[in-house]
Amino acid sequence: MKKVYKLREEAPDLIARAGVQRKRRDPSADDTLKAFAKEAGIAAGTLHALINPAQQPVRTRGGMHRQTAWKIAGALARWSGMDEDAAYRAIIVEEPIEEVTA
Repeated sequence: MKKVYKLREEAPDLIARAGVQRKRRDPSADDTLKAFAKEAGIAAGTLHALINPAQQPVRTRGGMHRQTAWKIAGALARWSGMDEDAAYRAIIVEEPIEEVTA
């Protein structure tokens, strides 16, 4: 079964909290969404679109590729200090996609 990968509703809060933790460890660290996107290796516009899918009419499902989901989880893990699998479960939701057969 195919899946669509999306950010959980609380993703912005998780990223903000991780940014605060990062700033405590390194006061000179950049804790912005743009810096988080860079840490994840994705475009800041992609992260903004995933956080606000309703504002992106061309992204009909608000989803991302599995690789992008893991990049975001990896960045959250590095910023927060949590395990990468736990970060994935905390920030990503997998939803099944109904496959249409012709």
